[in-house]
Amino acid sequence: MNRMKSYLTVAAIIAIMIGLLLLSVSVQAKDITDEVSIQKRIQIREEQGQLSPNTFLIGKDAAYTVLIGTITEKDSLLLWIDLQILKARKVKNLHVYINSMGGSGTDGLSYANQLMAIWPHCEVTTYGTGIVASAAIPILLAGKHRIASSNTLFMIHKVRFTPQDPSGYTSRDLEANKEATDIVESSYRELLKIRTKLIDEQINKFCDRTTWFTAKQALEWGFIDEIR
Repeated sequence: MNRMKSYLTVAAIIAIMIGLLLLSVSVQAKDITDEVSIQKRIQIREEQGQLSPNTFLIGKDAAYTVLIGTITEKDSLLLWIDLQILKARKVKNLHVYINSMGGSGTDGLSYANQLMAIWPHCEVTTYGTGIVASAAIPILLAGKHRIASSNTLFMIHKVRFTPQDPSGYTSRDLEANKEATDIVESSYRELLKIRTKLIDEQINKFCDRTTWFTAKQALEWGFIDEIR
């Protein structure tokens, strides 16, 4: 009887050891599977590109991006990266939400130019939310369809050049910078002429002084197509 109990004990120990061994193999196999899955996800992400924090996808056909705060060259750069990724993924609709007091005039134009460049293969809709002013105006106008909230505030004005260190500029430098500013100003006003209902006299009048206006006026003057 004692010998039988010993056999049973040994058999039980062996069974437990086999069970633990099988569990270990299962866990290792799962870990390998998870690692492969993670590697595949990383590979897919690298192949398709990583969107900036400003932009995200919903489904396969619609992308949303936000432009909030002061416009700088970083915004223009991030948009360029995002647009390359969206183009590779064949996204057909881009929604751009704007809440900005403006910033760099050249970067605002760059942002707008990039949006208009994708019109042939992507439907671009821009939204004014909160405030759309100065360098943010061209970006709003770059939408095929332009929408604003009823209480959105708008502003256009003359392009300004502000030297970072006036003591480091000669009179000729300042004159050359004025010429560059005039070129940017001309581009800004030309876009207003093309993408709004304003005539030259109105554009000159509104831009020569700082002009604030409401969503209702923006709709009347052709800055937007719809108020929501």
